[in-house]
Amino acid sequence: LFWVIPFISITMLSFLYRAYSLGQLGATNATIAVVWFSLAFMPYKRWPWWSRVFRLWYEPFHVKTNLHTVNQSPPDPALKRSIVAMHPHGVIPLHSIIMSAIIEQYFPHMYGFAVAADVLLRLPLMRQVIGWLNTYGSTKQSLDKHLETKNMFITLDGIRGIFLAKPGREVAVINQRMGFFRLAMKHRARVVPVYVFGANEMWHNLTADENGLLGSLCRRLRMSIFCLFYGSFPWILPVPRFVPLTYAFGEDVDAAVLREQAMRENPDASASEVDEAGACLLRDAYRASLISAFEKNKHEAGYADRTLEIL
Repeated sequence: LFWVIPFISITMLSFLYRAYSLGQLGATNATIAVVWFSLAFMPYKRWPWWSRVFRLWYEPFHVKTNLHTVNQSPPDPALKRSIVAMHPHGVIPLHSIIMSAIIEQYFPHMYGFAVAADVLLRLPLMRQVIGWLNTYGSTKQSLDKHLETKNMFITLDGIRGIFLAKPGREVAVINQRMGFFRLAMKHRARVVPVYVFGANEMWHNLTADENGLLGSLCRRLRMSIFCLFYGSFPWILPVPRFVPLTYAFGEDVDAAVLREQAMRENPDASASEVDEAGACLLRDAYRASLISAFEKNKHEAGYADRTLEIL
């Protein structure tokens, strides 16, 4: 259902527009239009059972994790803000939906909110499907507000990651995400990097060119409406290739500890300068942790010949 909802939305909008343009909207179609568009603004809240539904995807995707080798339990979860950041984005990040089920199952104390492009939260039905996972928009103001009271899990590559995704390529966008690390530093968060092997293998991306016209336009519009791809069958576009997914969790990186290190290294710096230096240290430590998780788990995941590309 998840990957066909955008197509249902587009079909419904086309139907209503055609009825309106032909002067055949009528009372019934007008009622449908009101109900349909109200779904795009209807309030939502998290339903814990909805995350559990996606455990049903464990079997078809042969989901595995390295959680038996990595300790991710903070001593006092109530006092430490946690962020789980995942790579790669993939064409359609179905693996991020599965991640919500993994977090709910193994780290229920860390479950907070997910992040999605704002446009998805204005698509009827899609708003409800991802909203029940407790999903909010990706603006800086939204993230800052909700991190005050909740933990977060996010696919860090963003829209750029869609146009980097293709079978045979392992990539993570980190160096150009300083805004994220500044935000994590501001909230003194504990950041857990995760790499998902197989995420880029689910779709054949016909527009895998981030510097092309379509990629540039989508990043500017902050929506991925011009991505051309197919999964298992070229003539059944939204069905993915059911490849095994291995979630490699890295060692967590503590922003508060790194800020103290930045203070020791820059004793005469102002608070803002210390925060900036701490954010840079956080980015470097995060990158090292992600690379380490990738290298330690790529053989077991079946990608021993792959190298992680950091952008």
